[in-house]
Amino acid sequence: MYFNKLQSMYNKDPIIEKVIKKHENRGNKGMKKFGISMNKKNKSLQKWLLDLQEELMDGTCYIEKILDKIKRK
Repeated sequence: MYFNKLQSMYNKDPIIEKVIKKHENRGNKGMKKFGISMNKKNKSLQKWLLDLQEELMDGTCYIEKILDKIKRK
């Protein structure tokens, strides 16, 4: 699989290997859920940007929660 090809390129960095594996697992999960890859999904550029904006907004909420937890320690 794709991960195996990349793994040989980055076998000296376990962090990179871990990130690549997580991307592969997420891609497989998306294929099971949606039945189509991002490459084949036909959306307008505006829709892709709106989807990205929503994801980044979610990310800022996760960061805020973690910062709050750190602050309370």
